[in-house]
Formats: sequence, C-alpha cells, structure tokens
Amino acid sequence: MKDGIIKILFLSFASILLAPVLQAKNVEAVTAGKAQRNWTVETDKIIVTISSQGLRFKNFKLKLHKTSLEDSSPLDLLKVFPLSLPLRVINPSGDTSKLKYQLVKNSGFIEKSHNHFTLPPAKDAFLEFVTTPDSPMALRQRLYFKPFTYLISVETTIISQQEERKALALELNSEALRYSFLNPVNITLYDSIGDIYRLSPTSITPLSLKSVRWSAVSNHHFGIFIIAGSRDTAFKLSRRAGLIQELFEQPANKSFRYAIYAGPLSDRLLSESGANLTEVLNFGWLRFIARPLLILLELLYGLFGNFGVAIVSLTVLVRILTFPFSAASFKNQRLKKELADEVRKLRKKHKSRKEYRAAVNELYLQHGLSPSAGCVPLLVQVPVFMGLYRVLRVTVDLRLEPFALWIKDLSAPESLYLAGHYFPLLVFIFAVVMLYTRRELLFSASKASRHITVLSTLLACFFFITFKAPSGLILYSIVTLVCGYFQQQLLKSETKWAAVKFILFGIALIATAELLTVI
Repeated sequence: MKDGIIKILFLSFASILLAPVLQAKNVEAVTAGKAQRNWTVETDKIIVTISSQGLRFKNFKLKLHKTSLEDSSPLDLLKVFPLSLPLRVINPSGDTSKLKYQLVKNSGFIEKSHNHFTLPPAKDAFLEFVTTPDSPMALRQRLYFKPFTYLISVETTIISQQEERKALALELNSEALRYSFLNPVNITLYDSIGDIYRLSPTSITPLSLKSVRWSAVSNHHFGIFIIAGSRDTAFKLSRRAGLIQELFEQPANKSFRYAIYAGPLSDRLLSESGANLTEVLNFGWLRFIARPLLILLELLYGLFGNFGVAIVSLTVLVRILTFPFSAASFKNQRLKKELADEVRKLRKKHKSRKEYRAAVNELYLQHGLSPSAGCVPLLVQVPVFMGLYRVLRVTVDLRLEPFALWIKDLSAPESLYLAGHYFPLLVFIFAVVMLYTRRELLFSASKASRHITVLSTLLACFFFITFKAPSGLILYSIVTLVCGYFQQQLLKSETKWAAVKFILFGIALIATAELLTVI
C-alpha cells in the first residue's frame, strides 16, 4: 500500500469508545501521573461514561429502553454485546487503547456536576480531548452530540509530527459475539454501491471491499454502527488466531470524520440517521410484506396504545379483507359435497387416472366450481403470518411491549411459570381452540381416525414450532382461528348480511381485547 495511506478501522474507534473496562486494575490506571478520570455525558436519549484510558466508553445506557421486564434500569449496550476481551487498536508504535486523554474543551454542554455534562435542550455540543504528552501517539478527538438521536459524530486529528506510516486495526474476540437461536448477533456491512453483507461471527470468511459506507454489530433489537466519513473507505475482514479482525482503510488526512450510531434498530430512527442504516433490518424475502405490516401495526398502536390490541385488530382486518374469498371457498366446498355422488360415478366409469381427472374438472366447470378457489385465503393468511413473525423478531418497537394479564412482552415467549416450571399457556389455548373449531371433522363418522391423525400431527408440529415463539404471533394465530370459526358458522347458516355481522363480531373482539388491557 502506498505511503500516506492510514489504515483506520472505524469499528476500532468504536472499540476505543465502546469497549468495557476489563479488570479493576485497569480502572486504577494512572493518566499523566494522576488517577484515571471518567466523564459522564447525558442527552435526552443516552447516558455514557467515557474513560481517559483510551477514551473508551465504560458504559452506554439507553434512557428510553429498560434492561428487562424485571430490571427497569436503562439498558447498557455494552452488556447487550458482552466482550470477553477488549476491542483494541494496534499500530507499529504500540497499542493505542493505552493512549491517555485529557479534556481540553467543553463547547455547549452544561456541567451538571464535576465531570458530568448535560446536553441543553434542542442544542448541539461537543467535547474535545487530546492525548497526554507521555502517550505513544498525539491525537485530538472531538465528540459531537445532538438531541433526539443516538448518533455521535467523531472528528479525529493526527497531531503527531512523526512521518512514519501508522497502521491501525481492530481485533475482536469471537466469543464476544456468541450466537444463540433466540438472540443471534451478526456483523453487517453496507458498501457504497448498495450491496449488503450479513455475516455470522461463527463463520467468518476473508472479505475485502474497495469501499464501505458502514459496518454494524447487531442483534434483533439493538446495534452499534460505524459510519464512514468518506466513500473512499476500504474494508478488510479476516480471522486470525481465533480473533475476528476488521480493518478500515482511508486516504491519509490529518483530520477525518466518522459517526457512531449505538441504539435501537427503529425504522424511523435509522432512517433519520441517514446512510441507509435501515438495511440492517433483516426482513429477508418477506420484506415486501413485513414492512407494510410494521407500518400498519404502528398506525393501529397509535390508535389503541397497545400492541396486543393492534395485533388483534390487524388479524380482524385481514379476515375482513379475505371474507369474500372465504365465502367463495366455502361455496366451493359445499358444491363439492353436493357433487360427491357424481364424482364417485366418474371414478367407477373411468379406469385411467388421467381420464378421471379430466372428467372431474369438466364436471366442476359445468357447475361453476373452481378447484383452486379454496387456496386464496391461505395465500393471504400464510404470508401475513410469516411476515408478522419477522416483524415481531426484528422490530425493537415491540420489545417489552405488554398486552394483558400474563403477556408482558409480545416480542418474546410468554413468561408464565407454574410451580417453578415454564408453562406455555397461550400455546395450550391455541390447541384447545383448534380442537374445538375442528370438532366436526374430528368426530365425523367417515374418516374419523384419519382426521384425528392429521389434526394430531398438525398440533404437534405447531406446538414444536411455537413453544418458544413470540407471544404476539401465537395471539395472532388464536384470533385467526376464532375469526375463521365464526366466519364459517355465518356462511354455513346462510344468514343475511353475513359480512356485516362478521365486521360487528370483529369490532366486539377488538373491544374485548381492549377491555383485557385494563383488567
């Protein structure tokens, strides 16, 4: 690489800023002959503590997000992404995580108490730090904070007079990004031409990009982004000695900028931060369904103030929209029953399966029966089910959002324990509702054993899939069954104004859900 190229890993600076303190002896380190100092910065959304040792964030707390259902204290992002080793920046002169900094300028902050700075309402401010004279490198860093955002801008200036090339890199211990099914952690890269790379820490392969816009470490709900200040920023990713090494390269300048976004993966907040950060939201191939569902859920939440009621309302709305298709499907099923005797005659008449199928299709066409009409409601409901699953798993807006009674978090499995053992009550309610709504098939005289086998298999599969599924998804499934059963009863009785009666039933169902929230 040519002289004058500075290898910078923006995530390395995130490491400087965001890595936790490992051991108590580090906390007692000295800076320019004095004990290590800490500075606390508070905005309307975050509270962070910055250490003079390496200018690292010791904690990064999100004021608007609780740690858990049991712990209402602000969520610390550095505990969401635990590190078994420090993130560190290395260069030929030494480890820059050992650089010692001192605060030299406060522009715009209110000093609430000694070393505690508060951002004034609706105003921007910055803190300026420089390395102490005994540090191996001479750097100046400005941290810019703004209200109403989780975005922090960083300006780094190299004030060292040394002409030697500096090589900076980040080493990340793979254990720091442990993967689990319920809370996977991923590395995401977004380049300047709009291509996105989603990587698992457990399967890193060498990667080199000529230009990268941002890199992120994230789970379902939160993420830490490093946003490049230049489109000419290159990127390398490799695994060495069990460590994940990420390397950013940028044309040499005395001063350069980048930005850090550390906060919730909210579609609105990510959009406001620019740089297409919303691409980190991994809706997969269901993006075209999941995003509209998310928008609709947020609108319904704005109307009812409860995401559980919003899910019930969404379910009712889907069933209302598919009512004409369900009515056509029911009509087809009834016609099939009426034509059952003629179909049996055709089976006896035609020995060839091909001739038999052609004759049956001709019979159906004569009576205006469409064999595929019964599939239309499923073609709508199944994608909605799968899209809602992605929304519940990916969207932070539903994190720790309760519905009613024991359902405290719609984005997670229900938290109900009986005699110290986990009890999935919603799943059992679903099983009971399914058995009740399918009882006619279950206990019909013909093919009873076959129906029992099929239904038992379906119940077993659903129980296995949803045992640890988000409670919001199971709520959707239960309401779908209830709506489907009532819809079928209306169509079976051939009552007048069936659609209107179903709409009234849906309104009553939503009102019941709303009532449950106040119990």
